[in-house]
Amino acid sequence: MKYNTQGTLQWVKTFATAADDWGNGLAADKQGNVFIGLSPRRAYTTYDSTMAHLYKLDTAGVVIGFRREAGARIPYTMPNVKPNSFTSLVYDTKNDILYVAGIIGMAQQVAGMPLSAPNGQDMFIASYTGELNPLRAQLIPSVPPVPNPGRRLTASINQLVANKQGGVTASISFYGDVVIGSTTYAATCPATNAGVCYDALVVSFSPTGTPRWTRRMNMKGIVGGLSALPAGEVVLCGNSTSDFPFGNYQFIANTNPGPNTNSSNGFVAMVDSSGAPIWLRQSWGGGLTSVTHDGMGDIWAAGFVTGSAYFNGITVTHAKPNGLIVHLGGIVTRLGFMPTAGPAGTTVVINGQNFQSTTSVRFNGVPATTFRVNVLGNQIIATVPAGATTGAIAIVSPQGTTTTTTAFQVNSALATVAAAKNWLSVYPNPARRQVWVDIPAGQGLTQLVLLDEVGRIIRTNNVPQGKGQLDITGLAPGLYLLRANTATGTITHRLRVE
Repeated sequence: MKYNTQGTLQWVKTFATAADDWGNGLAADKQGNVFIGLSPRRAYTTYDSTMAHLYKLDTAGVVIGFRREAGARIPYTMPNVKPNSFTSLVYDTKNDILYVAGIIGMAQQVAGMPLSAPNGQDMFIASYTGELNPLRAQLIPSVPPVPNPGRRLTASINQLVANKQGGVTASISFYGDVVIGSTTYAATCPATNAGVCYDALVVSFSPTGTPRWTRRMNMKGIVGGLSALPAGEVVLCGNSTSDFPFGNYQFIANTNPGPNTNSSNGFVAMVDSSGAPIWLRQSWGGGLTSVTHDGMGDIWAAGFVTGSAYFNGITVTHAKPNGLIVHLGGIVTRLGFMPTAGPAGTTVVINGQNFQSTTSVRFNGVPATTFRVNVLGNQIIATVPAGATTGAIAIVSPQGTTTTTTAFQVNSALATVAAAKNWLSVYPNPARRQVWVDIPAGQGLTQLVLLDEVGRIIRTNNVPQGKGQLDITGLAPGLYLLRANTATGTITHRLRVE
C-alpha cells in the first residue's frame, strides 16, 4: 500500500501466487520506486517448497523489475532446516545498491553466487543494483543449539540500515552460534533451561561483506530496530529481560513486574561509527521494536506495552497489550573533548549536540568549577574542578545524563602546567594578522593549535623553545581558543581576532 504525506491511500498492490505469500521487506530509491521482498511458501505432503522473490514497483505501483532466487524442497524429516526467506531490505541511495538479508535452508544461488547452507538455517546478506542485477552475496553461518526445542530458529537478521561509508549495519538475534568473519559468538544458555539460549549482535559490514565492527549486547533480549544518522552514528532499540552493560551505562532488568505487566524493559541507544556506545535510555516495562530520526535531530521509537511502562519521565498504563510511540528530543548524541588530559584548572572543550539544557558538567562525578554553553548548543567550555580524578566526563540535563566513551586523564604530574598560565605570554590579544607566544625554557618543542568556537582546528604551527608565531590572516572576527601542546602538558588561552 502507498500513502501520501497527508495519509491518503494512493494504491494497493497484491502478489497472488499459488503459495502463501509473505512480504518480508520494503525499501525505496531516490526516484520513489519501491523494492519488495516476497517469500512465497507452499506446503506439500512430504516437504515445503520455498522461494524468494524481489519486485521493483514504480511510483504508480506498476511492476518494473523482478528477480527470483531459486527455491528449495525441504523434507519434513529435516526439522532443523528452515525455509528460504527474506527478512530485511534497505536501499543505499548514495551508491544505488539494494541490500537484502535473509535465511537460507539449503545450498543454492543467491545474487549470482553459490551459497552453502551447512546448518540448514544460515543467514545471508546479498546486494543488487537498482535494476535488480546481482552484485554479490555473503553467507553468515548460524549453528542451532543442542537440544533445539520447537525447531527454534537459530538466528535472524532483524533489520538492515545503509552505512554512511558504504555497506550496511545489521541487527541480529541469535539462539545458538553465529559466525561473523573469523569469530564465533555463542549465545548464553540459562542453567534452568539449557535449550533456551539467546543474545543480540549489531554488526557493520563493508560493501564486500567484510565485518567492520561487531557489538555484542550480552543480554537476554533482542535488538529490533536500527536507524543510521548522517554523521555515521547508529541508533538501536529493543528490549531485554536481563541486565547488561553498555559503555558507561547499565541497563537494569525488570525483575519484579506488576500484574499484567511486561517482564522486559525497552531501550534506545546509540553507537558511533566504530560501534562504541555513546548513550542509552531505557523504559521500565514494555519494549521497543522500531526506531528512526528526523531532520531536527530528534529520535522516534515504536513498541509495545502491557500493564504500565515508564519512559523518559512519562508513565503509560494500559490493561491490555497496546502500541507505544516514544519521542526523544534534545538528547546529547555525541561527545568529543580536548585536551584529553590535564590538572585541576584545565579548560576543556567538549563538542557535541543539544547542549542547550545542560545543568551540570561532571569530571568522574565531580561538578566542574565553571562551564558555559555556546549559542549553537554544540560546545561546552568547562574547567576541571579540584578533587577530580581520572574518569568519564558527564553532561547532565533534564533529558538524562550522557557520558564520554573515553576517560579524561587527571594527571598530577602536569600540576606545574596550571601555573604556566602566569608565564605563558600570548600577544597581541585581541589580534589581527599574527599572534606571538613566548615559550619558556624547559618546555621543548611546542605545537600551537588554533580552534574555532565549535572545536574545529583552524591553524597549526610547530615552534621551538622560545618565541612562537601563528599567522591568523584572513580569519573571521570572533573568539577562538589557542592551545599550546608542550612537552609537560597542554595550556589553552582564549584569543579574540578582530
